[in-house]
Amino acid sequence: MITDLEERLREKAGVRRIVTGNRDGKSVVIDDADIPAQELLGAKIFELWETMGIPAMPVDREKCKTPLRFKMPAHPGDTRLRLTVIPPDKQMQGSGMHITRSVDYDLVLSGELWMELDDGFLSLKPGDCVIQNGTRHAWHNRSAQDCILLSVCIGTKRNYE
Repeated sequence: MITDLEERLREKAGVRRIVTGNRDGKSVVIDDADIPAQELLGAKIFELWETMGIPAMPVDREKCKTPLRFKMPAHPGDTRLRLTVIPPDKQMQGSGMHITRSVDYDLVLSGELWMELDDGFLSLKPGDCVIQNGTRHAWHNRSAQDCILLSVCIGTKRNYE
C-alpha cells in the first residue's frame, strides 16, 4: 500500500521545507521552498536543515538560500535533518557496513528496513525508531517497495576508535 507521503514524494521534485523566524517581534515564515533530492548509492536524500554548534537566533534568511550537500555532522553538537528514500536492495549500489561520528535518531515513516549490526539483523517497520550511537551498521531494504527514513544526526566526540 502506498502512503500519502510516498505519493507526494513521487509527484514532487522535493520536500517542502518551511522555516519560521521573527520579524518586528512577530513570528513569521522566512522561507518556504521545495528541497530537491540528492542521489547517493541509489537512495534519494533530502538534506533539510543543519546547525553548526549552538544555533543562534534569529535565523539568517540567507542560510535558507544555500543548498545543503550530503554530509554527516562534522563537529560535536552539529546537527543534520534528512529524509531518505531507500529503494529495494536490488536497486542499491553498495550499501555496506559503515561507522559515523554521530548519534542518529532514525524513524521509519513507511516501508520496511533491516538494520545490520555486527551481531545480526533487526527488522524495522513504520513507527520504529533506532537510536544509532555511532556503531558499525548497514541498512537493507529487503522488501519490494521504497522505505522512507527520517533522521536527525548529531555530531559527537568519539572516545574510542
